[in-house]
Amino acid sequence: MKAPTRQFLTATFLGLSLGAVLVYASHTVYQRNVEQARETTARKSQQAAYQIELLVSARLSVGRYLQQLWHDGDISTEQQFRRHARALLGTYSGIRFISRLDADGRFTWIEPETIGADRLGGSLRGDPGARETYDHVSSNGAAASSPPYDFPDGANGFVNLSPLTSAGRRVGYVNVAFHTAPIIDRALGKGITDRFRVEVRYGGRLIHTAGVATDKAAARVFAATDVRVLGREWTVTLRPAVTVLAMQIGNTHVAVLAVGLPAVLLISLLAGMFLSRHEALRASEAMAAALIENVPSSLNIKDLSGRYLRVNRTFCEWAQKSMPEVIGKTENEVHGDRGGTSDFVREQDAEVIDQGTPVYRERYGPFRDGVMRHVLVAKFPITD
Repeated sequence: MKAPTRQFLTATFLGLSLGAVLVYASHTVYQRNVEQARETTARKSQQAAYQIELLVSARLSVGRYLQQLWHDGDISTEQQFRRHARALLGTYSGIRFISRLDADGRFTWIEPETIGADRLGGSLRGDPGARETYDHVSSNGAAASSPPYDFPDGANGFVNLSPLTSAGRRVGYVNVAFHTAPIIDRALGKGITDRFRVEVRYGGRLIHTAGVATDKAAARVFAATDVRVLGREWTVTLRPAVTVLAMQIGNTHVAVLAVGLPAVLLISLLAGMFLSRHEALRASEAMAAALIENVPSSLNIKDLSGRYLRVNRTFCEWAQKSMPEVIGKTENEVHGDRGGTSDFVREQDAEVIDQGTPVYRERYGPFRDGVMRHVLVAKFPITD
């Protein structure tokens, strides 16, 4: 494979590897932010469920309040009952109507009068959604609430039934009917409904929805919280609005790519340039090594302390030393004194270092291989 092709493939592989790491990092940041959004949604779901439970429980106090007034003798007539009922209707949102039942569970009056006038004389037990609750209260003599069910007019709600006794004898009931929707909406508040889609279920059946529209809510991020309301398990599910989820996730993962991809490209280009120059340097060094090794003259390179850094084959033959025996050694350690010749060589080396210019000298004398040679010695400094 030619060097340019090899360099291109190496730089490309490096770029792809760094790009893969960058994409993974961006995905990790995105997943972390999504998980944080899920945790936020879960906290809000728990908060919403708690608020619904709290407000529904508070509404049940209406029936207990009227029952207590009856037991204390503060109300005994229909007029007194109605007056208190009207006050409660004006105070608490979500109350559909308040009614008084006789001992057989038949409606004797309903407040407000405009609702359910056709119910007067009818039995609460005839309402399928409240029948089980009525049977329970009439049998056990303790107040109870029905599960959510659809009223005849289509609205969803529940009833709270409290027995009334006099001298140990059952004389009737206080029945408070509630709308589910306004109670839940009030419990949620705009802080949740403006940012989430809320779905409340009982027994797997959807009893109320609130908040943003379905098509504007996130599909994959949601949280459900089970809570006991009216003695039964309700499930409150929250889905953040798409815009809210986008703000929660943020653009950090996009920023990672926006900053990282140009950096990866730059690194790949620099790597390609480095590999190209490295290849050229390696080729140059190979040519220099071939020249040094094959020239029929003795060549050597020393450091500033006079130790051999590099020698060629001819040098080793004349010195009768192997290359490992020469590298790192001084003139005297390799050649010995040679009758003052080594000192003369060191003086020439010092002259080259001091002047910083080439020095040429002729020399005639014996070498370690036993041959007398007449040589021209050329020495020059190597600068960085």
